[in-house]
Amino acid sequence: MENSNSEDLCGVEQNEECRINDPASTSSSYRLFGRQASVHQMMGGGKAADVILWRRRHASFGILLVATFSWLLIERSGISFLSLCSDVLLILIVLLFLKANYAVFRKKQPKTLPELVLSEEMVVIALWLLSVIGSLISFFTLAYIGIILSITIPALYDKFEDHVDRFAGMIHRKFSKHYKIVDESLQSRLPRTLAKEKDP
Repeated sequence: MENSNSEDLCGVEQNEECRINDPASTSSSYRLFGRQASVHQMMGGGKAADVILWRRRHASFGILLVATFSWLLIERSGISFLSLCSDVLLILIVLLFLKANYAVFRKKQPKTLPELVLSEEMVVIALWLLSVIGSLISFFTLAYIGIILSITIPALYDKFEDHVDRFAGMIHRKFSKHYKIVDESLQSRLPRTLAKEKDP
């Protein structure tokens, strides 16, 4: 079973590399987000990228089912966000405590946790955004929407990237054309002294 999965993954990666190197497939010179690599490579190229891009269909479908079941269960049961977070954090603290004691028992140095340094302004903005979004929809619904979008949009883009890039390039050219027209009309209305000072 694993051999067939690995062969499928190798075949997908070879097709992907051929599609990137093939000049006929990249007829549009515009690439969304200015990327040079494939979507799989941009996502790290590991197992997580395989799951997000539905190359491991069973795992992707399992995540979708678990997320949907959890969302329905939490929304129907009426569990509050704080009680659920406190339970999850308590379980994590107990697991970290047991892991640290096990490392001491085996005379191994426990791994240090990376430090996260955030400015006060960033925290205030993040909390304000969460409060605005929280007043509109519940946190669980927001998390569920985020999971669904993160597991469907990259896969759809990977499947239809040529069409999306062509359409995005067309929109980009139209916006650039309109921007140039507006910019030229604004520059023509400026007095010549301001225009000379603006130009280096």
